[in-house]
Amino acid sequence: LWTGTVLKVEVAGPAESTNALPFFSVKRPCYLVDLRDAGSSVASAFRVNLGPAPLINGQRFPDDHTALNVIGAGAVHEWTLDGIDEHPFHLHINPFQITAITTANNYFRVGDWHDTLLTSFFNSGEDATIRFQTDTFVGDQILHCHLLEHEDEGMMAVTKITGKEGSTWAGAELIDSTCYRSSAGRGFTYLDSIAPGPAELSLGLVIGLVAALAALILSGVSAWWYIRRRGGATSEETSSTQASTSKPTARTTLGLGGAAPTDV
Repeated sequence: LWTGTVLKVEVAGPAESTNALPFFSVKRPCYLVDLRDAGSSVASAFRVNLGPAPLINGQRFPDDHTALNVIGAGAVHEWTLDGIDEHPFHLHINPFQITAITTANNYFRVGDWHDTLLTSFFNSGEDATIRFQTDTFVGDQILHCHLLEHEDEGMMAVTKITGKEGSTWAGAELIDSTCYRSSAGRGFTYLDSIAPGPAELSLGLVIGLVAALAALILSGVSAWWYIRRRGGATSEETSSTQASTSKPTARTTLGLGGAAPTDV
């Protein structure tokens, strides 16, 4: 294993004070506005009971694809999920926001957006409330347990979204006036009056380039050392193989009169 100095960086010049990174707010697409205060706008409420496997609300995935429930497009809907301590709930098409949960953790917390939800394993009584917008798309929306064995056994269901294709919820801008419906509106805004200037941005770029260069040099040195060691080992193996397989060679020649003398 090679050890040594790969790169040494010396920074010269007068010392400058450094400012903490500014806080900023990212603009959200309108289908991801905060729905925790949209209670009066909820168009429907539904309960999804997961389990025992492979059942959802007491049934397997039906052969005729009968919808578990029917909801309208361009609206906010609220579901209560039960059984998420044993079965990770997964919803296609529309992301959902957690508005209530029995036991939060560092990954699943109230206010977070997800497409899959699982709480502590086998902690009975765990449930959660989620809200989502039926934005743009109509038709079948799949939900299922995200354990492969369970979904293969039929732990799946269909929600039917009805209405006009392209429908959106008009209340999104009332919750967040900065939300956008096209890529032209995306971006972010700083939450304080001080934005990073050219000097800070240039310093960050230099630091990033130096780090990338150091990683590249280190990778090259490691590759060179590996090839060198591997080459030496291969040469030793080749020499050993030649030594073990070398032996006298028999040479046969035809003599006059049909005799076949042999030289060894």
